[in-house]
Amino acid sequence: MNSQHRIQPGILRFVAEGLAQDSARSLDLLRSIEITVEVNEILSEQFETIAERSKHATEAICAKSPSGEEDAIDKDGSVQELLDRTLDVLEQLQDQMKARCSSARGDQKLRPEDGVVESFVKVIDAMHDAHDAMNEFKWAILEHDADCSPLSGKGPFKSVDDLLAAINS
Repeated sequence: MNSQHRIQPGILRFVAEGLAQDSARSLDLLRSIEITVEVNEILSEQFETIAERSKHATEAICAKSPSGEEDAIDKDGSVQELLDRTLDVLEQLQDQMKARCSSARGDQKLRPEDGVVESFVKVIDAMHDAHDAMNEFKWAILEHDADCSPLSGKGPFKSVDDLLAAINS
């Protein structure tokens, strides 16, 4: 009778090892979740800062009154080229983050309360805002520089006919 209620040491060891493996895997998953959320928070803050700084720079450029060609910001087009490349890279990063967010949504090991999906959404939103602010900054520079350029000596055109006549001459 005693032998029927007795637990075999091999079974206990098997159960204990299985629980230990599950716990270790769970700890690794929790560690990965924590790192992902922390990194995404840092990225969000960085892109929020980029957006804010771009907005302030845009405001400063728009407040500046161009007085001539010497006031041009991007005479050789290098700033525009740099901003265009930066905007392209930012779009690529957004695509990567969207793919990672989609993976997190589909991962059965993650729970809504883990905050992983939300952290990716926050980064993507911050990247989007930074992209928009940098694009506005680029256009502020282009418009400022266009206002600084000479008007070909013929002044502002009063009509389309005057403009076409100047182009054809």
